[in-house]
Parts: sequence; C-alpha cells; structure tokens
Amino acid sequence: MSTAQHRPPPVPAAAGLARGSALGMAGAVANGLLAFALTVVVGRALGPAGAGVFFAAAALFTIASNTLELGADTGLVRALAAARATGRLEDLRPTVRAAVLPVLAASVLCSAGVAAAAPWLARTFLPGAGPGGAADLLRVLAAALPFGALTAVALGGVRGLGRVAPVVLVENVGKPFSRVVLAALVALAGGSALMMAAAWVLPVLAGAVVAGVQLARLLPARRPGAATGALPPRALAAPFWRFSAPRAVAATVEVLSATVGLLLVSALAGSADAGVYAAAARYVVAGSLVLTAVRLVAAPAVAQAMAQRDRHAASDLHLTSTVWVVLASWPPFVLALAFPAPLLSAFGPGFEDGATALALLAAGMLVSLAAGNVQTVQLMSGGSGVNLAVVLGSLAVNAGLCLLLVPAHGVTGAAAAWAVCLVLENLLTAADVRLRAGVSVVGQPVLLAAAVAGAAYGGGALAARTVLGDGAVGLLCAAASGTLAYALLLLLARDRLGLPALVAALRGTTTAPTT
Repeated sequence: MSTAQHRPPPVPAAAGLARGSALGMAGAVANGLLAFALTVVVGRALGPAGAGVFFAAAALFTIASNTLELGADTGLVRALAAARATGRLEDLRPTVRAAVLPVLAASVLCSAGVAAAAPWLARTFLPGAGPGGAADLLRVLAAALPFGALTAVALGGVRGLGRVAPVVLVENVGKPFSRVVLAALVALAGGSALMMAAAWVLPVLAGAVVAGVQLARLLPARRPGAATGALPPRALAAPFWRFSAPRAVAATVEVLSATVGLLLVSALAGSADAGVYAAAARYVVAGSLVLTAVRLVAAPAVAQAMAQRDRHAASDLHLTSTVWVVLASWPPFVLALAFPAPLLSAFGPGFEDGATALALLAAGMLVSLAAGNVQTVQLMSGGSGVNLAVVLGSLAVNAGLCLLLVPAHGVTGAAAAWAVCLVLENLLTAADVRLRAGVSVVGQPVLLAAAVAGAAYGGGALAARTVLGDGAVGLLCAAASGTLAYALLLLLARDRLGLPALVAALRGTTTAPTT
C-alpha cells in the first residue's frame, strides 16, 4: 500500500456521497441497534445452547442466500451505474432481466434441495438441536431462500440506479425491526428455536416484495424506438455474467469465511460455545455497519468514475469515504478491544467467556476499517477474478486455522483465525487496487483519522482500566472521557480531516471544499 496525498472529490460528488452516506449511516445505526436487540432477545429466550442452534441455522441460510445471488447484485450495481454514466439507458431493463432470471431459477431449485437434505444438514451442523426440530427449522429457512436472493439482486439494481433510501428502508430498518418485534412475541410466548426461525424469515418475504416494486418504479419506461439502440440480450448478458460469475463464488466464500468459525465451533466445541461466539461476532457485524452504509453510495459512484476512466476521481471518492468510516467506526472497536467482558455480559450469564475472542476480532476490524471499502473499488474496477482469488485464499487460511485452533482454544481460536484473515484479505486487496487499478488506497487524512480515534479512546480506556478495572463502570468512564477527548481532537484537526467540506456537502452548499 502507498500513502497518497488526498484531495476531496468535486463538490457535487462529495455532496452525493455525503448525503447518501449520512442516510446509510442512520440506517446502519438503526440496523446495529436492532441486530443487537435481536441477539439479546434470542440469547435470553433460548440460552447459549439454543441461541447457538438458531444462529448456526441463520448462518447456513446466509451462506445459501448469498450463493444464490450469483453475484448479480454486485453485477447490477456496476452495470447499471456504468450504463447511466455512458448514457446507455436503453440497456437498463435488458440487463436487469439478464440478472434476475438465472437467480430465480437457481434459488427455487436450491430451496427444494435444502428442504430434502434438511435431516443430513441438521445432523452435521446443528447437533445440539435434536433430530426432528433442527430439520424442521432448516425447512422453514429453505422456503425463504428465493425471496432472500431476489431481494439482494433487486436492491443491487436500486443502488446501480443511484438510490439508497429503498435499500436502507428494507435492509437496515424494515427487516431487522420486524425481526425484533416478532422474536419478542415468540419469546413472550415461550416459543422454540423453530418459532424464532419463522419470525426471522417472515420479514424476508415482505422485503422481497418491497425491493421488487422499488426497482420496477426506478427503471425508465420503455420508449418507442429505444430498442433499436439497445444491445442484443446476449451481448449484454455475456459481459455481465463474466463479471458476476467470479463474484458469485467470491460472495459465497466471503460468507463462509465469516461464518466458518461459528459452524466449526458448533461442530467441534458444541452449541453453547457457538452461542458465545455468535454474540462476539455480533459486535463485529454491528460495528462494521458504517462501512456497509458508505459502500451503498460509494460503489455506484466509483463504478461511474471507472467507466469514465477517471482514476483520480475514484481515488478521491475512496479516500474521502475511508476517512468518514474510520472516524465513525474506530471508537467502538477501540472500546471493545479494551472492555470485551462487560460488553458481552449484556447477552446474559456465560457469554462473557468470549471476552478474548471479542478483543481479537476488534483488533482485526481496526485494520479492516482503515482500508475502507477497498474491496468495492476492486470490484467496481472490474477485478472480480482477483477478488475471488483473494477471498479463496482467505477462506483456506481461516478454515485451516480454525481446525487447528478450535479444538484446543474454542471460541478464542476461531476469533484469532478470523482476525488474521481480516488483515490478510485487506492487505492483498489494497495491493491489487493500487497496482492494477491505479487507485490510491491510503491517504494522510486516513492515517490522521485513525490516530485521532485511537488516541482519544485508547487513552481513555487505558486510564479507566488502570483506575476502575475492566468492568461496566470502567467502560462507561472510558466512553465518556474518550468522547470528550475525541471532540477536542476533531476540532483541532478538522481542516486536515476535511470536516468543513463534509459539513458543506451535507448542507448542500456549493462552497469549494477545503484542501
């Protein structure tokens, strides 16, 4: 990786990125809080063992759903954004059809296959659930697989058409809120893991309907004579799937890499340890939601810049968004690194056993966040094949380390494996983006943002642990003192971090950003 000077993107691009990211971040906060609430509800209702079964089954659903997207969600973001950037609006509808039909066919077939293989899958991955209940739980999840895959593809099209609000509405607010409400009702009724699974999948069905309607509304109406300028369907489908096919495999591998620890802990150490690991991993998911929120807007913007062969604009967009990601996301992970036990105790008795695992995951995430959405730049610049090679290597390392470490160290071993892979994957991806695509990966404001967040919250955490210990009181004091120090440091470094430009973009002013 190289350190590059950073200039903010032009005002219109910065404004769009800032406003979209602000909306995405608001949704990310809501999603993080709701995901945390769901984990608490499930953990307290089912206990560590029952929660382990539930979250392992949900992990299997996530793997299958991501696989069945066939990479078409990312493919639509890139293809539709590029078509808009080059003025080929007549290609939008045929491209969507080329993406949706294979996903629909594959997901229906897979749903039937999972339902048929449910007893074997239950014996292999959910041994703590009992023979009958686990198979029924998987059948419930299997029924929702086509809806989950089609939702992701439709929302990918929405993003490629430049809209973020429908994605936030469906994925960050609607589905998680509905899951919390339904799970709470199940918990009050004394329901089982099977009923929790039903509560978890019902919002998937509603989300598919909303996503499909939104995409249909955004696509331009058919115009007389437009077909004469459109490329033949095969000419659109071939490059689309050449890009999306490697991404299909890579997306599955990414989910496997993120969940292989949970599945192997469940298989090798038992459901109770899997529940503890799932709770620790939940903090990672919640804390990375800002990264995901910024990606919603950054991906089509970078795709447009690369379609116009403007590498400087792509670099500026990536570096600007990475500064925002670090400023927003580093503080909670610095606190998680210092106070993992009190954070995990919120899930109930027994979950604090994953304190070391959470600390390791937090350390890995600090590195990952400092790289920003570097994988998005890799994909939007056409590097789906290189991305596949990187994530395959990461999965191999993760699975190997888990098999080596989990039998002896349980959740700590699985967390160590995942943390190593987070660092390795981001370093390799950053090197490819810089060398192949010519996009700058690290800029001085990114390093400054990391230093400011680390100093403010790291110093407060060190002082609080020394004086008050690593309990809840120490955590609260560290958060309070760190926030005060952070506000002061941000005020002092505001110009070098480009914060006035961010404020101007959010307000919609046309003042040139501070350089």
